Amino acid sequence: MDILDAYLAQNDCTLIMGNMAKDFFIGNIEKFQHMCGAIIFDTLEDLYRDDDDTNIIRLIILKQESPVSIYYGTIDTDTLTSDYICSSLNEPKLRKGGLLLSFYALLLANQANPNITTFSGGISGGIPSLEYDDTDKEVITKRKALSDYI
Repeated sequence: MDILDAYLAQNDCTLIMGNMAKDFFIGNIEKFQHMCGAIIFDTLEDLYRDDDDTNIIRLIILKQESPVSIYYGTIDTDTLTSDYICSSLNEPKLRKGGLLLSFYALLLANQANPNITTFSGGISGGIPSLEYDDTDKEVITKRKALSDYI
C-alpha cells in the first residue's frame, strides 16, 4: 500500500476512508451527483449514507479538497465486489483514480482477512456519466467509452 500512498502524494492527492469518507460524501452531495451522474448517484447515495459498515469499504480520493474518485465495495467471503466507482473528468482529476481505488480496497480487505484475494465488478456507468434522459444510443456510446478507458 505504501507505493499507492506515495503515488497519491506525488499527485497532490489524499485518501480518506470509512466514516471520514462517508461524512465528506454527505457534506458534498452536489459534487458527487455531478461526478457520478444521476443514475449511479441515486443508488450510491443510499449506500454511502447507510450506517451498516459491516463488510463495506468506502474510499474517496481528494485533490485540493475536491473529490477526484469515489469507491464503494462490499466483501463476501473471499471476494471484494467493486459495486460503485466514479471519477471526475474535470479538474481536479487523477488518471485511473477509480482503478487505483479498486486495488487499494483489495489490499485493505486482504490486510483485514488474507483469504480475500480477488475482486469483481462490472461496468454500470459511462463516460461521461449516465443520465436518466440519455437515449439508448447515448448509453451505448458512453458505456463503450468507459469500456475502452478501462
